[in-house]
Amino acid sequence: MVEQVHEHWDGYAILVSFVLSFMGAYSTVGLAEQHRIAGSLKPKLITQHMCLVLMSISLGGGGIWCMHFVVMTAHTLHDENHNIIDIHYDVMESILSLIVCVMCVYLGLYISSQDKMFSRDKEEIFKMILEEAKRDSLQAVRSKAYLLKIALLRGTGPVMVGGVISGGGVCVMHYIGMMSMRAHLHVHWDIGVVAASVVIAVVAATAAFWILFRLLALYPGYESLRLLSSLVAALAVCGML
Repeated sequence: MVEQVHEHWDGYAILVSFVLSFMGAYSTVGLAEQHRIAGSLKPKLITQHMCLVLMSISLGGGGIWCMHFVVMTAHTLHDENHNIIDIHYDVMESILSLIVCVMCVYLGLYISSQDKMFSRDKEEIFKMILEEAKRDSLQAVRSKAYLLKIALLRGTGPVMVGGVISGGGVCVMHYIGMMSMRAHLHVHWDIGVVAASVVIAVVAATAAFWILFRLLALYPGYESLRLLSSLVAALAVCGML
């Protein structure tokens, strides 16, 4: 058993892992738009279910799982004599972490895709917002701020639930991946840090899903929102690590 451990992080590998996470998230954003198209045009080749599967693989498998193990290669441990400590990974537990991650992300994406505005065009969304405002009061219809509040915050339950499930999946994947490590070391878990990592993953994933499934439905032409959603999703993964 090694008594004292020194750690080192490779900055280039960390950068590569972040880029990988961002690219996986950005690909997911593009697939989400194909999901919207498939819902309206009903193509035979690319169905909504196929889009969800590809989204979960892109985000869960590429943007999260691959990023996790790439960034782990950036982390090296040295003993008191400055010798590198060999770390190996259990193959079955590593594969399990991949399966859990993709499944949780798929479930989160599926639930979030049920958002009432995600699958509608702008005209349908506008009519729906006006109808909801009329049910509240006639004065609400004349208030742009109230209409915007309905558009952004009303009925976001599916997005919140989907974000929590996907963020939780990131956490489960990460700690299963950590458990798969094999080395002559005693590992101590800081409960406060673990709790903070869970909060970061869940909050950031929920925010990314809100941008993806609600904001982009309202403003589909804004490339900045696609980039922002991808960036927040990447930060959700990197932040909890």
